Amino acid sequence: MRRTTWILVADGARARIISRVVEGFGACADTTISEPYNFEEERSPGRELTRERPTRVHDRFGPGRHAVEPKQDASRKMVTRFATEIADMLSASLKARGFDRLIVVAPPAMLGDLRKSLSNHVRAKVIAEIDKDMTKAGIPEVMKHIEAGYIG
Repeated sequence: MRRTTWILVADGARARIISRVVEGFGACADTTISEPYNFEEERSPGRELTRERPTRVHDRFGPGRHAVEPKQDASRKMVTRFATEIADMLSASLKARGFDRLIVVAPPAMLGDLRKSLSNHVRAKVIAEIDKDMTKAGIPEVMKHIEAGYIG
């Protein structure tokens, strides 16, 4: 029996997938760990993403004018879009039978964006969610953190 578990480690700008393939049963299982995907979002600082001045509107009565705040911060919008791109890639990989199970490791805000973006089919493969930023951690550190309770 061959079982592939993908561990998605992401934040608002970086994401990577650690693949753990287990072949066999119990004590005779052969485990391979690799990093097949690594992607990064090019991002400018938030102050460079918006116009110089916010939109201005006239008051209903009188000569006054005031600025209007955007409904969503531009950098927040980019994080949401990045989560959608990751979810689309996971959906395509699942259709191609790239993985059997999925563990998601991300900070709370990104984890929420991913939950909203994942399709029902991918969501059904999620066996664990860990709300921690481990994008700068090495594979051994990530595996040590989650191996005891989540990967069998």
